[in-house]
Amino acid sequence: MDGQSGKTMQSLPDTLSSLKGFNKYLTPGWIESVSHILKELTPTKPQKVMEEDAQNVFECHDTELDIKVAKIQDEMVSLGAQLKQKTLQKRESLNNYLDLKGSIRVFCRMRPFNHEESYSSRTMFTLDESNVFLKVAETKTKQYKFDKVFDPCSTQGISSDF
Repeated sequence: MDGQSGKTMQSLPDTLSSLKGFNKYLTPGWIESVSHILKELTPTKPQKVMEEDAQNVFECHDTELDIKVAKIQDEMVSLGAQLKQKTLQKRESLNNYLDLKGSIRVFCRMRPFNHEESYSSRTMFTLDESNVFLKVAETKTKQYKFDKVFDPCSTQGISSDF
């Protein structure tokens, strides 16, 4: 209950007893029983204790929310690992399918920069594992798609994997 209704409830027995003489149906026994009921309804805890109880409830609720957030984050990490595993399985299955089908697959291995070339002036770059972009002008690029693009750091040993 808020403060205003609590004050009203506490002053109600006094108000009822002051009305005793105005109506013949308001007997002292009736007023006492209503006053007794109202005293039972009014909170026995002081306001400060009630506020502390409310704060404890909010803290418990915050703790429960923190636990739920941690569980969801753990689940997201687990799902991310499962997604990575499924992606690898999909790629392996696709490779097996293409081998059985006999399709031609095209791989690209970007050569490493030599000593005369500057890394900042490079004209080729990769965005993901299957695309290569060639910078032909300051504002124009061409895109090439491959089944797999290997970066300049990869070695010749990758060809034995296929």
